[in-house]
Amino acid sequence: NIYKNGYYLGSKHNPYLFLITPIQLVTDDYEIHKRAKIIGDFAFRKCTGFTSLTLPDGIRTVEGHLLAEEAPFLLNEYNGGLYLGTEDNPYHYFYMVKAKNATSISLHPDTVIIGPRALYMCKYITEVNISAGVASIKSGAFLNTSYAPLENINVDPKNRHYSSVDGVLYSKDKTVLISYPYGRQLGTFTVPDGKLIGLLGPSGCGKST
Repeated sequence: NIYKNGYYLGSKHNPYLFLITPIQLVTDDYEIHKRAKIIGDFAFRKCTGFTSLTLPDGIRTVEGHLLAEEAPFLLNEYNGGLYLGTEDNPYHYFYMVKAKNATSISLHPDTVIIGPRALYMCKYITEVNISAGVASIKSGAFLNTSYAPLENINVDPKNRHYSSVDGVLYSKDKTVLISYPYGRQLGTFTVPDGKLIGLLGPSGCGKST
């Protein structure tokens, strides 16, 4: 399906569900269909002059990278993090950590979604602080810390979707174990009764069993 300068995949009820890529190279602000929910991995990889993007309010994920790293893309910044925004919220989507030598990151209070490569190439990060408004953490968000000493994933107690216990990420009701930080080099880790391993999986299990 085509909308303006874009190829889309869709369903019967929503032909513009998934933005694959622009039809022509983008050099300025780009309009995505308002019904789009997903932007494909490297959708703008050939748009090296692309500078800005406003997400539809209903966007749910940006798969992997958005564009070639050499592109002069202007993301919204807050406290060491890079964000994609909607018309009403510049910090809606946490894209990735800006400084690859960062040791911790605290998300903006207005963040709703954490992207699948949020910690891409962050080899020194030890702590992630998830704000109260986060409602969706994409699979792989913390998996790029395979060689990082990530020890703690902390969640604001006011968050309605997620929780943390001793730096380990759980669902709000603590019935699902979502992510175990790689850097927690404990001798053993026992999954509490009733806790299932979630889709994000352990962020590497270190020496724990």
